Amino acid sequence: MSLTVAERARRVATFRFVEVRLMEIAAAWTPTTPEMEVKVLLGRHIWDFAQHADALGKRMFELRQPVQHSVPPSVAYAALRGPGTGYCTHRRIASRTRRCHRDSEPRNRRAGRNAPDRASCVLQDDRW
Repeated sequence: MSLTVAERARRVATFRFVEVRLMEIAAAWTPTTPEMEVKVLLGRHIWDFAQHADALGKRMFELRQPVQHSVPPSVAYAALRGPGTGYCTHRRIASRTRRCHRDSEPRNRRAGRNAPDRASCVLQDDRW
């Protein structure tokens, strides 16, 4: 499947939008989370999301678009994302983790893996 430069730029801009939104969600959750271990973990994720968004923003310049350009995702993706469930820490994070696992299952099957990939497991790799 060959994509034009404009199509690639649109996809990279959408990925950047998602990374920035994830960073904003994690940053909003941090002050309202009572557990210190979870706050530290959220800080690590905020940093990771920021690094990814920055790298994607730099890639936009290479694709002849404005630096740090973002495009909101489709309505179907926004409906899939949905709101976080509940105010408890474990419910908020579990709602995101279940979505990550569900979204990664087809990718794992295509790759011949039974376990989720690393990107799906980052929220669960620390014991908290």
